[in-house]
Amino acid sequence: MPALEVLGRRWYIGSDDLVFPTFFCVLMRIFWVVILATRFSNYLNSTSNEDCVHPTLVLTYLATATALISLVLIVEMLVMIISMRGGIMQVEKRSTIPAILHFRLFLFLLEIGLCVFGTYWCFVETGCDKDMIISVRLVVISNWVLISLTLIGVIAVFDPFGGYHSDKSMNDKLWEKSFNGSHGSHIS
Repeated sequence: MPALEVLGRRWYIGSDDLVFPTFFCVLMRIFWVVILATRFSNYLNSTSNEDCVHPTLVLTYLATATALISLVLIVEMLVMIISMRGGIMQVEKRSTIPAILHFRLFLFLLEIGLCVFGTYWCFVETGCDKDMIISVRLVVISNWVLISLTLIGVIAVFDPFGGYHSDKSMNDKLWEKSFNGSHGSHIS
């Protein structure tokens, strides 16, 4: 399968390899959207949240998180559907994947910011309903786990040479040198 080219680099992954990772993310985000939308609705219809220290902050977080995670869900569903197009070598049917991944990177940065904001809000004494705080903490912790797994996945498929060099032996020599240096043996 041809390597995916994103951010001006080739990666150790093809555009058809994104189906299962995005499927997992879609399932997680559907769960999160349901939780956040339910909590958002309960917050708007409840009078017991008058004890919240920062009611505007709570409302802003719930609305922003629900909207952003819904948008990410749609983009990931789009990536999953487009990644399923064509055979392994029919990359032209998946030619829009790099552009979508560029937009997804922008959303990923927004997600990190939202996670920082959510961590600050739900792990500081807010005085809000305990069920809401537990729900938001579950979403925030899960989101940090997913962000960490995404970063690990990006590191795993990152090609340090960008795949543009024509001398494949250069890559082989680097791996041999790395292997020899860490195990003390020499490969001829």
